[in-house]
Amino acid sequence: MVTPKLARVGLLLLSVLSLTGAIAPTAFAQRVQLLGQARLSFRENDLDVLKLPRCQVPPVRDIRLRALRGSAEIQLLVVQYGNNQLDRLPVRSRLRQGSETNWIPLRGTLRCIRGIAIVGSSAGTTNRAIIQFYAR
Repeated sequence: MVTPKLARVGLLLLSVLSLTGAIAPTAFAQRVQLLGQARLSFRENDLDVLKLPRCQVPPVRDIRLRALRGSAEIQLLVVQYGNNQLDRLPVRSRLRQGSETNWIPLRGTLRCIRGIAIVGSSAGTTNRAIIQFYAR
């Protein structure tokens, strides 16, 4: 037989665990933020630049690309940090509409991003590809 005190402790633990499960996905979703988007034309090695008005708060450690519209073939990303240092990240990825890359780690620890240049082209589609940039 379970004592009333033990039953209350068990109920309290169950409540805390269920509340934690409800909060954790929300907290993770808040950490991922949309930085902006760029368009790629049909020209091979087209270049588009996403300029951010100021450094992102909080600083980021990874970025992800998502093809919002159209398909794209991405060759390279150039990331400009808050201290004006540039970082070349060879991506070499083909994205279909609605697909996304894995998280691409930035070199160093948490970084402030001022801009991202993307080199690539729209591939196999009549639409100009729109690529979204996410950070965490």
